[in-house]
Amino acid sequence: MFVLMVRDEWRHLRRNRLLKVVLALLVCLMPVTLVASGTLASRLVPVAVIMLVYLSALTMGAMIATSLIADVQQGIPVLYAVRPIPRTSFPLARAAGQASALLAATGLGLAGLFLVNEGVVKAPLAWGPILRGLVLLRVPGVLLAVACGTLIGVASRGLAAGIAGFLVLANLLAILMPILSERLVRWTGCPAARADGVQAGLTALVAVLLLAGALRTYARRSI
Repeated sequence: MFVLMVRDEWRHLRRNRLLKVVLALLVCLMPVTLVASGTLASRLVPVAVIMLVYLSALTMGAMIATSLIADVQQGIPVLYAVRPIPRTSFPLARAAGQASALLAATGLGLAGLFLVNEGVVKAPLAWGPILRGLVLLRVPGVLLAVACGTLIGVASRGLAAGIAGFLVLANLLAILMPILSERLVRWTGCPAARADGVQAGLTALVAVLLLAGALRTYARRSI
């Protein structure tokens, strides 16, 4: 049943013009940044790719928050409460569906970037650092943004307050994660080369805790 709910979210994405624009821009702008960077492609493209995914994750998280707030206000969760499924499946499916769509768009953008580079530009890109930065930093960052959006979406009572709360929480955590991971590396004595891995693990852990808090809040909320 949960898989069917995630598929429903994918169908919802196809009907949402704004979400389609965000995902399409993510896919298309990665190759565009390669062409626009010219001789500086090896330096600018990795930064541009990471920033594109970061901004897309923030946008997606904000959309999750606003859509959950609107759905709760309209009483849509009642339709799920009367079914023989866990009540928390509703926000969890929303988060899983949109996060998977964003990660799929990121993969398509990378594929387009690779094909354009190999076939046209032929810039000396270091794919190792690009993929490492995405896997260790941006993928956990996507999960964190989605978790923030889910938490704010089920906890907030108003749309304006929800958007403001999401932006504050998501950006604050994005700033804190590198700081906390650096201090954790120093405290544990881990090699500096493992700092990205520590940050990825810490970010994923915080995302899981936020999502658990969101599900607990939603389970206790009257609908």
